[in-house]
Parts: sequence; structure tokens; C-alpha cells
Amino acid sequence: MNKNKKNICVFCSTFVGLETVIHLLEGNYPLGLVAVPDYGSNQQLVELCKESGVKCSLVDDAVEEINDGEFYWLINAWCSKILKANLLSKFNKRINFHPSFIPWGRGSHSASWSILEDSKFGVSLIEMEEDIDAGKIYAQREIKFDLMTRASELSDIAKKKLCELFKDRWHEIYSGNVLLIDPETYGSGSYHLKKELEETRLLKLEQQTTVENFIRIVNAHDFLPTSGAKVKIQGDFYSIKIELEKL
Repeated sequence: MNKNKKNICVFCSTFVGLETVIHLLEGNYPLGLVAVPDYGSNQQLVELCKESGVKCSLVDDAVEEINDGEFYWLINAWCSKILKANLLSKFNKRINFHPSFIPWGRGSHSASWSILEDSKFGVSLIEMEEDIDAGKIYAQREIKFDLMTRASELSDIAKKKLCELFKDRWHEIYSGNVLLIDPETYGSGSYHLKKELEETRLLKLEQQTTVENFIRIVNAHDFLPTSGAKVKIQGDFYSIKIELEKL
């Protein structure tokens, strides 16, 4: 490994980004740039970069300033900005952290859709392409859940499992010892937009459904107190939450 060639750029944020950068620094990988969406909520990342002598900038600035061939690798570790082809083409290799078991859960709010549809869930390290979540798979790991699992819980588990997967497999990936898997090998999977989930959030009083489906809808939207399933009663909206306790 050439320690002098600073050929890794990381777009990242929050806990996932911090764990990723720590792993790269501890492994003495040639990390040249860390870009975050904002400094305020990523203060630990900013301080770590300062202490380690690694350049840290805002994502919007990095998008404009990165030159062709400046970095070999782009790692996207929990940065939500949609990256265009003109930026992606500046890197030889691009890897994206995605909280789903590709090809299931492509797009937005993967944990919620896995609960709603009772489909496979997990975490994947995939090629970053201009089309969202369309790249081949470097590595993935399935996460089991049941009817009692809330989307907020599943999302938190996914963040931790993504970090574990990256730490376990990054050296092989970086060394070129991992064969990429075409997601179509596993079938068509699923893809959803953000607005689709919002359309499932409002339950109607006259709506007919099974108890199981009701539980799935409520748990899929359970990010309380900020967001949850809701119902309209006499002109007012009410948030819905359920508590399941084994007898």
C-alpha cells in the first residue's frame, strides 16, 4: 500500500461516517479528503480530521473542487447528496453504503418498506452509479426482523451493521480481491420513492385491513416523536403508536 499517495476521498456523515474514517485512519489507508454535508452535526468528524491532518470540507465545495484523477476511490458513507455522473467519473472506483439487502429496498426508506412488504432486509456495499442503487454488489449481510420490529430500530441496526460490514470487507475490496455480484442474480427486488412511503402513512377510519397489516403500517412509520403513522378524526390528526408485549 502506498502510504504517500492520498487516493481515497470519503463523503460521509454522522456515526457511520465517523466509524468509517476511524477505520481508514487506523488501517493507515491513504485518506486525502473527508467531505461532510455540514460542520455542525459532524463536529467529531471535523475534529478527527484536524487531529489527523486530513483535509475536511463541505460536500458542496468538494463536488466543485475535486479534479479528475485526484482520487482513486470515492467512499460514500451515509451522505445523502445525489452525486452526478460528472463527479463520479472523476474516480476509478466508487463504493456506496446502502441500508438494504440489494436488490430489495433500493431507493428511499428501505427499513420501512421491508417492514411493510415483509421483504428481505440487510446492508450492502455497492458500486456507486448515477442511477440510484443500480450498481453491482461488493458485499452484503442480511438482517432478520419480525412483526414487532419498528423501522426506527431497524434503521439503527443497519447503521451499525454497515460499519461492521465495511470493517470486515474493506481490505479485500481495496486490494481488488472481491468479485462484484450483479444484483439481478437475485431477481428484480424492489425500488421505492420517498413520496410513496408518505402515501401509506395516513390510515383512514373506514379502511379495512388485517391486524398484521395494521401493525406493519404503524411500525414501518414509527420514528416517533418526529414522525409516525397517523389518523384523521373529526378534522384533527392523531399520531398512532402501538405497544406489543408478550404474555
